[in-house]
Amino acid sequence: MPTPLSRLSLLASALLLAACGGGSPDTPPPAQQPPSCLAPVEPVSWFRGSNGQSQWNDVRIDAQGRIWLAGFDGARLGEGTLDPSGNSRAVLRQLDAQGRLLWDSGTLFDSPGPDSGEIILFDAAGAPLLVGRAGGPMAGGAHGGQFDVFTAQRGANGSWRFAQIGDARPQVPRRAEWLDDGGLLIAGYDDIYVPTNYVEAWADSLALRLGTDGQARWQHRSRSAEPDRAEALAVLGGAVFIGGGNEAGAQRGLFVRKLSLDGQVQWTARYSSSPADNVVALRALPDGSLLMLANVFGSFRGAAWQGQQDLVIARLAADDGRVLAHWQFGGSGSDFATDLVIGHDGRWWVLGETDGLMAPGATPAGASDLFLLQISAQGELLASAQWGTADDEHAGRLAVDRCGGALAVGGSGSATRRAGVSWFWKPAR
Repeated sequence: MPTPLSRLSLLASALLLAACGGGSPDTPPPAQQPPSCLAPVEPVSWFRGSNGQSQWNDVRIDAQGRIWLAGFDGARLGEGTLDPSGNSRAVLRQLDAQGRLLWDSGTLFDSPGPDSGEIILFDAAGAPLLVGRAGGPMAGGAHGGQFDVFTAQRGANGSWRFAQIGDARPQVPRRAEWLDDGGLLIAGYDDIYVPTNYVEAWADSLALRLGTDGQARWQHRSRSAEPDRAEALAVLGGAVFIGGGNEAGAQRGLFVRKLSLDGQVQWTARYSSSPADNVVALRALPDGSLLMLANVFGSFRGAAWQGQQDLVIARLAADDGRVLAHWQFGGSGSDFATDLVIGHDGRWWVLGETDGLMAPGATPAGASDLFLLQISAQGELLASAQWGTADDEHAGRLAVDRCGGALAVGGSGSATRRAGVSWFWKPAR
């Protein structure tokens, strides 16, 4: 059940204006003429902070062909239940089509605690909005608990409007979408809650609707007895769809849930029974159906199992969640997909990480590599690529330009040491 705003345990959103300050955060990023396509000077680019660990979580390409990156810097990793820790800052950067830095947020998104930029959107005017996690009061807002959700939207005059929403539990925003009325939908989960030295609550799927004023209109939590996490979000036909995985109990496995725009549950469809399976992306299709990206152990509805963990793409009916078509992809190792993008030509692009081989002719480089797949709208694999180092690569998000080039972001390192990485790949066809 959605919780009416009057009964929300969430803290009231704090809306403040903060000057954006220049080349640093003081002035809006400069305008540019749109290039024909991305053309990075180097296919791989690194983001290594001067103090602590770094990672990219999201990437977007704006209408002018400029690259936007979100993540964190100055973090400590692997020291507790939740990452990042320390006094990391959330980072938002803008690059030109060649990958040259145009603007960095500096300390604009930096609270006294650990912070992380998670999601980038653009509003109708093309201005950026950052959704992230705040480990302290952000820009003077009220801090609810271990990690709050924060949003920061740049106005026409270059100032930023902040909202911070949270309670005692740590919130993790994973996806966000605009609504037609200018409101914002956020999907993710409350992470495991360890107030001191015991687990008080397991992970719980979360959907949250914010109004144009940044205030919470409603929240939906699954409130299941077992841990579950929502990783996917789509808005289609006047309804909200979230997807994820339940890790235990009778309801374990993949799920997609349909909510009304006022947060009422319409239905929940379940597609597997493995506790390790999860939905990681949902995309609305022009024909009114949904495209689902999921990770599975074993065969999905009779499809050929490639070995260990595979990825599945399925087309779902929006009225009841039934599977209309599905395709399974994988190598001999464990392959974990993290993002799905539909390109300008209708082709599907998938980003993930693998400890095996996902691209014929590639040589696995380390503990896990990044992989990219280009797939036709009929489910045919058209091209694949794999890249890595001797370290462990962590896949984040993916953006595709107008010319068929893909830019993937994530992290590279270990559980306690990490640098942000971006990888550009353009198939020959």
